[in-house]
Amino acid sequence: MSLPTRFIRKSTFVTNATPLYHKELNLVIYAADKLVVLLTRPTLETRKLQAHSDTVCALQFHPNDSLILLSAGLDKRIVEWSLPSGQKLRHHCLKLPIRFLAAPFVALEKKSRYVLCQYDEQWENAYEIFNSKNLVRCAIGGRDGQLAAYIQETKLFLYWQKFRTSVCYPLTASTSNRSRKSFTCVAVHPTEFIVATANSFGEIFVWYNFASASASFDHEVHLDVMDDLGDSLESDELMKEADTSFERLRQAVRTAVDAGKLIDYYPVHPASIKRNLVHWHSTEVTTLAFTPTGSHLLSGGLEGVLVKWDMTECLGGPQHRRFLPHLGSPLVQVNCPGGPAEDTIVVTLEHNTFHILSGAFEPIYTHTGFVEMPRHWLNQLANEVPTNMVILPKQHQSTCLPTTDNMILTNGAMGSLQLLDLSGSDMNVTKIDVTRLTIVPRDKDRKLPVAFSEVMLLAHTPTTNGFHWVVTYERVKTGQVDDEARLTWWKYLEGLPSSEKPQSPRLEPVQTTSLSHLNCPVTDMDFVWTPELRFYIMMSDRRFFIYHLQSDPAYPADPQHWTILTSHLLGPENVNSNPLVQAFSTSIRIADETAADGTAHHMERQLQLNTVEGHATLYRWSDLVDKTFPWPVAELNLVHSKKTKTKKHGIPNCFVSKPTLLHIDGASAYEQYLVTGISAHHLADGSSKKSDGFQLCFVRVSLEKDDYSMELISGTASAIPVRCVGAHHRQPLLCVGSANGEAILFNTSIVKGARRLQMDPVRTFPDVPSHPLLDRTSFRSDKTNQKPTTCFLALEFVNHSSLSQGDPAIVGLIETLVGRERGRRDLVVYGLSTVTRQPAEQLELLLPPKTHKENLLKSVSPRQQRPNQPISRKRPADVSDKQFENALRQVSQYPVHTAPAPEQLLRQLMEVEKPT
Repeated sequence: MSLPTRFIRKSTFVTNATPLYHKELNLVIYAADKLVVLLTRPTLETRKLQAHSDTVCALQFHPNDSLILLSAGLDKRIVEWSLPSGQKLRHHCLKLPIRFLAAPFVALEKKSRYVLCQYDEQWENAYEIFNSKNLVRCAIGGRDGQLAAYIQETKLFLYWQKFRTSVCYPLTASTSNRSRKSFTCVAVHPTEFIVATANSFGEIFVWYNFASASASFDHEVHLDVMDDLGDSLESDELMKEADTSFERLRQAVRTAVDAGKLIDYYPVHPASIKRNLVHWHSTEVTTLAFTPTGSHLLSGGLEGVLVKWDMTECLGGPQHRRFLPHLGSPLVQVNCPGGPAEDTIVVTLEHNTFHILSGAFEPIYTHTGFVEMPRHWLNQLANEVPTNMVILPKQHQSTCLPTTDNMILTNGAMGSLQLLDLSGSDMNVTKIDVTRLTIVPRDKDRKLPVAFSEVMLLAHTPTTNGFHWVVTYERVKTGQVDDEARLTWWKYLEGLPSSEKPQSPRLEPVQTTSLSHLNCPVTDMDFVWTPELRFYIMMSDRRFFIYHLQSDPAYPADPQHWTILTSHLLGPENVNSNPLVQAFSTSIRIADETAADGTAHHMERQLQLNTVEGHATLYRWSDLVDKTFPWPVAELNLVHSKKTKTKKHGIPNCFVSKPTLLHIDGASAYEQYLVTGISAHHLADGSSKKSDGFQLCFVRVSLEKDDYSMELISGTASAIPVRCVGAHHRQPLLCVGSANGEAILFNTSIVKGARRLQMDPVRTFPDVPSHPLLDRTSFRSDKTNQKPTTCFLALEFVNHSSLSQGDPAIVGLIETLVGRERGRRDLVVYGLSTVTRQPAEQLELLLPPKTHKENLLKSVSPRQQRPNQPISRKRPADVSDKQFENALRQVSQYPVHTAPAPEQLLRQLMEVEKPT
């Protein structure tokens, strides 16, 4: 047995840099942490480009060559790549980390400040435009890209590249609403001097009349439009700042006019600027962008809806809007890069997903990384994502590969799960919407919390019918009268064999049961074979429910339905019911060679161990099913145990994690060992104390004749402060995630002649480094701060085939504790080999030939005959195809309310098809 030595980070962030799409090459370009990925459609062939040592924050096509890609990151580098070959051409090193790139404009990080600069073509000399403590939100556009806009609070700043001068354009806001009136995003028209800004109210302001034309006027006349007309509605203090900044621009224009330079436009005084307000969003607008032609404005916010505004409406015309709803997450960025991307739209979402759409909102490509909780949801709702993680098998489509593989089922964004495939080098993610609710967070200033439903618990078990039962428990976490709690049973299908049409593993909902009438949260649930399949739930008030499969005439389509078999109130009588207390329940199977009548024969007994606060009780499953008032066969009280008394104030410890069965070398068939966590969270005065970790507690359950007993035993690892623990199902291995960020793998055995466990550490995995490197190095530079940058939230051993004792592999869920990506979750794997699998048609040629001893000939297995399919060759595009494509593109741009009749559209298309 070989042990894992290093980890593989399976998850990446794909939204730090806005992706790109090259329409001619049919190439999708995106950044995955430090890598730049080129994905060719429709073959999905990927090339990973590595030249950055830290997170990539910006991607852009070269302004002078569409076949060259520029990538910039926090490692201070700008790298040029050749898109056809994927080769690195050259790189440029700047002095500061890069956050934004729109050549020649670059936003840099300088300690706790952000600097916006303009560089020359060689990326050597820079001109500083703006310096701020807040993150610089800027956009580039205007005629020939001559205008750079950036925002701060309720002020819009325009940098006129031709005159190298910035001007402030303020917006009046009352003191009470100033924070919500502050601008959140900005966009610049690609061909005209038009700017759009948005705020937290959902309002979008379209600014125009920034400059006047000079084709038919004299220079002296044009200098008059730069004077203050005196009819502005802005406050005096704001206009003083605007006058001061515009005076520098006026002097720059006069200097250019006196020098005889050609001036094709003249900026207008801020008092003469015009604005138009459009409003649809109910909450904060997070991103704005103009289409490459400038005919439409795109906006997105916390609602998860992409809105397409017609510029005629933005400038005061009739209402023409289009919507792309139900994106499932707040929008981070919407971008229309133009150039080689043509009219495509790129939308990035906060839960680590991006969509590439056509101009008519038709999907081109969608990529989902490891689903994260959106930051706006996490911050506004103060939500702690549950750490459920379940290992599920996966049936291969090809018989020449191993029979089973691994799928991970864990929590995704709010009210959803994600099914992860770890078989390949890249992790495939399938999002499963459990609650089927659209979450729209309220504003930060509102005192009413958002009532949201989250998947709190997961349970699964295999069956003999070719599928797995998976149960989810969801409820509203806020203090509502109705917590909307419910159980949902799913069938997990591993996929069809290779002889049939291939299908990926999937979850199909079967049944839903409401638990809101119980008015108490479920803290534990699981399946158990007794030998019939049962399902139980444990509530914090000690109520215990057992479900079983039974035919129900109310559900004729489903021959079997999950119904309640019985319910009990379990636990010590002297413990008061407290809905805030965690109660756990674990099934134990123990052997017995003596029956009730005294005959000696082998049988197994199913037990149930319940833990509430510091009390543990053991029950027979036969008593739980048959008896009305089951009596515990053994009890264990941590409050009165000397081994669990803390030295400070004599505070008793309590169970804080579910007891997990341990596979121990040397253990007999008449005893079982469990590991759980205990923590001192109750003080002598009754108040509570929150601790980041807990200590391990080992419990021994044994059977001697007809007497059951439970006792605490000591282990060498019991003094280690831990955050999570995982036990192997068939090997004596225990993996512990310690409070210092490390993961320790132990080999467990029983010490002969002593009632204690021997925990031999066989491997220590150091803490997983956090991303990005820039934040980690600045965090480590503080000598007084020795805390880890990441911590483990859950650890699970990957299940191999039940008949093989393969090398152990460990899957861990980690959380980032420092930096700009604080709260980020990642999936790491220790010791699991990743093999790039080939298509099934190619694998048939790799089957070993059958060799006969009778002669020297080798008979090769015949290939499966496939029906002959007609082959159609693609003809070259001609002029009519181009005209037809242009006509379709024009039709797709019609607003919904003003689109012509279908007969007129058909006539227009048919006229285009006629030969000339």
